[in-house]
Amino acid sequence: MLRADNGLYARFKDSVEKEKVERSGEGMVELGEGNPDGHCNKNADRPCTDQRDIEKQEIANRTLAEAVRKIYVCLLVIFIVVIILFIFTATNFVLIMQTRDNMAAAQTSSSSDQSSQFHLELRDPCEVYVGLSCYWISAFAGSNYIESVASCLDKEGEPGNVYGDNYDSILKLIRRYSSINVTSVWLGMTRDPETEEIFFHNHDKSDNTLHWLPGYPGKDPDAVNLCLRSDENPNSTETGFMNLNPRTREKTQGILCEKPWDNGFHYDSDVATDLPSLDSTSDLDSSS
Repeated sequence: MLRADNGLYARFKDSVEKEKVERSGEGMVELGEGNPDGHCNKNADRPCTDQRDIEKQEIANRTLAEAVRKIYVCLLVIFIVVIILFIFTATNFVLIMQTRDNMAAAQTSSSSDQSSQFHLELRDPCEVYVGLSCYWISAFAGSNYIESVASCLDKEGEPGNVYGDNYDSILKLIRRYSSINVTSVWLGMTRDPETEEIFFHNHDKSDNTLHWLPGYPGKDPDAVNLCLRSDENPNSTETGFMNLNPRTREKTQGILCEKPWDNGFHYDSDVATDLPSLDSTSDLDSSS
């Protein structure tokens, strides 16, 4: 009877121990190498690592690495975009500066051309009065006769003639323009290369004796239009008439214009000479 009780007690004890082991199994995990029974108790003083925690940590590490890689790629893309924008902006800036410099140079050149092709603007274009005519110079560097005539017509004038009584006045007028390199101007007069006769702009024949520039009149049969040159030095021999081809551009810088004057004329005392009285009716075609 006692033995039977001992056996029953032993089975009961084993059952209780087994139940304790099963209950404690929930707190036991595999440890792998370094633990003889391959398990540890989470409630023990010795640290214990769950395999799920390890996997979670590895996933977190991979996620962090992927995030860092994406951030690096984004920063690299931003850096490249900034460099491209900088290059584009710098290139545009250079082009803008070059365009501005070119425009400034063009404006400067235009101003210089306007200075070299100076045309004196007055309320009344007349600059000198002789007899019943007034005269002015339209200065256009590099213009031939045909192009220059238009500047006279624009102010209700015509290409001017040089008569005996206005010769010195016209020379003085031309010298006024020497500061802008005007020394020779077209006239309205022509020369017949065959008869060597001189005609005014209205085709009337001139009987005046002309003072020709050395080397003139030229023998070119097309050189039928007359010009007058006045050197800055009044005593220079480089003053006188020339006969040129009307298409020539190199030797003249303007044209002498002429028109009849009335009582409302503009008087320039520094230039005008031989001013007639208001009742003057003298003929301008007379010889000096």
